[in-house]
Amino acid sequence: RKARDERSRRFGVKEMFRKDSLELTDEDRAALADMVRKARQTHVIITHGTDTLAKTAAAVRPAALEAGKVVVLTGAMRPAAFAVSDAPFNLGGAVTVAPFLPPGAHVVMHGRVFSDPARIVKDARNDTIRELPVGAPP
Repeated sequence: RKARDERSRRFGVKEMFRKDSLELTDEDRAALADMVRKARQTHVIITHGTDTLAKTAAAVRPAALEAGKVVVLTGAMRPAAFAVSDAPFNLGGAVTVAPFLPPGAHVVMHGRVFSDPARIVKDARNDTIRELPVGAPP
């Protein structure tokens, strides 16, 4: 029993929503923030659609900081249903870097870590996520 309790503190899977990220509401994001607060784990990985990834990262960031937890959001510019997808690479990147990140909400995509949700934008033209320079308007 002790070993199982220890594993459940380290790993857990919880499905929250099955909807397009464009359909997520403020209430959905509040539920994610609440899940982060209540999670027994210190590191939480959220798979998420790329259209509103930064908005959700900004919404869960206060809960992550308050709870001293690392939240990593990741997604795919080319979904897993496509023949060639970046989903496995991005999820692997999220799992790999999570133990090394400070508390807060981070986005991991294409081998890069973005730690300021206010500066993250989806660049659909170039099929990537990018970070705005400090002080640049969105």
